[in-house]
Amino acid sequence: MIYIRKSQTNSIVLTLSESCKAISPYFLFEFYNEGQLGDAPVLFATDDISLYTGRYNQFQLIDDIAGSGTGGINTPLSLKAGQWAYSVYETASLTLTKPSTSPLEQGRMIVTGDNTTPSIYD
Repeated sequence: MIYIRKSQTNSIVLTLSESCKAISPYFLFEFYNEGQLGDAPVLFATDDISLYTGRYNQFQLIDDIAGSGTGGINTPLSLKAGQWAYSVYETASLTLTKPSTSPLEQGRMIVTGDNTTPSIYD
């Protein structure tokens, strides 16, 4: 589960490298807003800032009111509060092109609009 707070810099920590085929992969995130099923997915790529990429992968996602609602590379996003599904893909470069391979990981993400602790009921 990923928790994102609006208007903040958020840290995402996942264990992706253990499933990778490339030695120095990049990662593409695909976010689907479950409350707006007709919306296009948000594609997001950013650098892995982990100090120990063999053990875990760490990414920064900045949510900003002036950010992109459609995605980008190393750019702030403006995500709607609510429940999201996510998929993470291995790529050969920082790109917004979705590969034809299966995702390395899939899960759920909660975007909350305030500084309260997210609960399972959000």
